[in-house]
Amino acid sequence: MIVNKLYFKILCKQLNGIRYKNFCILHKKYFDFKKQKILERLKFKIVKHKLFTEYIKKNYRIIIINLEKITYEIDNIIVDLYNGRVPCWKIHESIRDAFKNKNNHLVYLKSLLNIIQKNLINIKKCKKTTDLYEHTYNLTLIYDAILKNIVGQSVLDIGTCTGILPIIIKKRFPHMKVIGGDICALENAKILSKSENVNVSFIHLNLLEVKKLIKKYDTVVCSHVFEHFKKGMNEKIMTNLLTLTKKRLIVVVPFEKKHKQIDHLQKFNEKKLLNLGLKFYDKKRLRQIKISLEDNMLIIEKERERCLKNNHLK
Repeated sequence: MIVNKLYFKILCKQLNGIRYKNFCILHKKYFDFKKQKILERLKFKIVKHKLFTEYIKKNYRIIIINLEKITYEIDNIIVDLYNGRVPCWKIHESIRDAFKNKNNHLVYLKSLLNIIQKNLINIKKCKKTTDLYEHTYNLTLIYDAILKNIVGQSVLDIGTCTGILPIIIKKRFPHMKVIGGDICALENAKILSKSENVNVSFIHLNLLEVKKLIKKYDTVVCSHVFEHFKKGMNEKIMTNLLTLTKKRLIVVVPFEKKHKQIDHLQKFNEKKLLNLGLKFYDKKRLRQIKISLEDNMLIIEKERERCLKNNHLK
């Protein structure tokens, strides 16, 4: 029988799987002998991996997850299978449903946190071994660079999402006041910080609606946020970020030739990132700032007397 879009939809329903486009995900717990025979009869090609089994027929894939619990490794494999065509929260939702357990997302976050923490301890051994681990590799390098550039006694992480970065900052600098801010979905971040026994606060913060008299922080971190906004919003966001900053603003963006995720609305390279900072250098009220560009990190420093080591000052 030829597998087409309609038949694949019916087939995925018969298997009790979670479907997205040409993918169907289900847990081995819900995959019995009868269902296996159906796929064999339809002449699906079987590819076995350590963590999952894949049934392939042309562009259609059925993924049987072999682990009892969701881990970051499994999630990364699914991301790779999707080839970045679906936002990460959709993937989390699909996998969570495939496991029939809403708490598995927290297991995923704990797994991700543990991997990054181990990588940070052995940063020299942290290697991009395969595309499946590209995300943890990149996050480890980003977080390591951020940790090296934090100053003062208070840190605000904007667009904190999972809350992993503030937790890592608090563990590295226990004396600092650490806050994570985002526009939504902070419940898991709060639970994760509590389970890790760290005192991190999480607040609702809309980057487009920052009041002038709002509390300021010594270091403000804005990592992988700008690419999710349209270019026309950059000036307003930068103004609001500098309003929140006492001493140092750290902006991190991905350098992309083409959008890696469908929710990225603008692309950055080294020149565009530098111009983003230089635009504010000439403004009268910020004439004393220093701008440093290091890899894909922009550091804007509001203290004239501080010298940044081993970087390019503009």
